[in-house]
Amino acid sequence: MKKKVILALTAMFVISSGAFAYGLESIPEKRGEVASEGLNMRTGPGTGHGIIKEIYQGEGFDILGAMDEWYLVQLEDKTVGLVYKEYVRVTEIYTEPEMEGDAESSYKGVSDAGILFDLANKARLEGGLKPFQWDERLNEIALLKAKDIEEEGYFGHFSPKYGTPFKMLKNMGIEYNSASENIAGGKNIEKAHDSIMGSPAHRGNILNRRFNKMGVGICESAEYGYIMVQLFVEE
Repeated sequence: MKKKVILALTAMFVISSGAFAYGLESIPEKRGEVASEGLNMRTGPGTGHGIIKEIYQGEGFDILGAMDEWYLVQLEDKTVGLVYKEYVRVTEIYTEPEMEGDAESSYKGVSDAGILFDLANKARLEGGLKPFQWDERLNEIALLKAKDIEEEGYFGHFSPKYGTPFKMLKNMGIEYNSASENIAGGKNIEKAHDSIMGSPAHRGNILNRRFNKMGVGICESAEYGYIMVQLFVEE
């Protein structure tokens, strides 16, 4: 079953609508703009990857993370891709908000979803990050996605019923600046978490300083034991 968990995790897409399978570095840069006359947004970190679109001087975007000499960015129209750092002017740096109250109060425990939520927050606290906020509405949406995966017999981020995670969130009334989704399948919650944290790209979602809320949905699965969905948002 361990192999099945790993295969499930490597099938995940990371951060946004593109199928990125590279290690993502969490960085302080938050906003940027094109510094050159024109800049190609690509599907991967290198000129050998396909061009998604060309963006032009002065056009702004959110910076979601870094992959070597490339930024993963999201445009105002929610298009996501990679751009070469040398041609980007950083316009805003992220400032870590001060933690208020007892960080342990963000821990939920008891249920399977609560256990997975707690494990993620433990990893964030160990990394010096503010813990995720518990959000019942995000949990409900994550559970809907987990059940949809099991009932419809697919394993991926695009749902025949709900579309992409981003469309699903919008249709469910969730407003966000950036978002992401992790999906895992396995018989053991703790081992699934270990597998997520063992993958640099997927760990990047857990440790992304921009995300302040995470929803968790878990349902039983005939094939995997459990289907686990984590939804991350930055408000």
